[in-house]
Amino acid sequence: MTQEMTSKDLIEYAAGIGHKVTLRQLERWRAACAIPRGRQHGQGKGPGARWLYPEEAPAALRRFLEIRVPSERLDETVVRMWLAGSNIPMPALRGHLSSAATSVHKRLRKMTTTRGGAKGLGEFIVDCAIRSPKSRKTFGATKMDPATCARIQGAGEALATVMLNPDASLPAGAAENLEAMLSLSESDKAIISGLGADAQTELTTMLPEVARMEEMLETATDDDVVHARGMLFEMGKLVVLAKALPIEDPRRSFLLRTSILKQDAYGLASMVLVIERVKTGGTVDPFAEISALMKVLQR
Repeated sequence: MTQEMTSKDLIEYAAGIGHKVTLRQLERWRAACAIPRGRQHGQGKGPGARWLYPEEAPAALRRFLEIRVPSERLDETVVRMWLAGSNIPMPALRGHLSSAATSVHKRLRKMTTTRGGAKGLGEFIVDCAIRSPKSRKTFGATKMDPATCARIQGAGEALATVMLNPDASLPAGAAENLEAMLSLSESDKAIISGLGADAQTELTTMLPEVARMEEMLETATDDDVVHARGMLFEMGKLVVLAKALPIEDPRRSFLLRTSILKQDAYGLASMVLVIERVKTGGTVDPFAEISALMKVLQR
């Protein structure tokens, strides 16, 4: 017979590993399926009612406490837990995915509106790029000149344009600006061409689809969502592979730029997008097709 735990037991367990947890927090996390829901003992919501958790609850609580980050929404944390291998019921996961994707788009749309439209957001992105040590490292101190800033602003305006209206026409020069933002080298472009694609065409085709990721996550089947998680995991393997390649190997730069996707709702949505595009192309088993492509890249 398995040993069940009370809310008090879990709160004491959390304190023992250095985390202060309140009963209200625990109830909220349970309702979100961040920890196993267990069963209710007693009737009603008064002193006579309490929740009893299964024996795997402490381990789940520990994973949740270790993976969460300050100011992150609960639904985003639960999605990342599932991507890391936690057992989250599919109905709950689908709700969290939808909520997480919607919140990201809402923040971007609000930012675009408050800054006066697409141009204002582009100017904001340029300002962040100039101030960011990471951006200066990416583009190089000597490359943060007016021409580079104009490219970054143009890419930001293109992103804002489609986020406000996925059916809108992209601004002139959007493809060139987006390509410049990725800082693709000639070797990178050659690899993309070798896969039968064109960098600028792929970028301009993908951008409006990115704006529809909320809809894609809503309409994707459960199987596609699970397949997308496996693909995102494989993409992480490519990052490890890329870092192991010699610096002079052109595949190293390409893989690092194209396979770094965050383990979050947007990273998952990106993989769902790939699956949808492969399905549209008539592939019977999109996951097998994409896995085969990854094996080619690893050679």
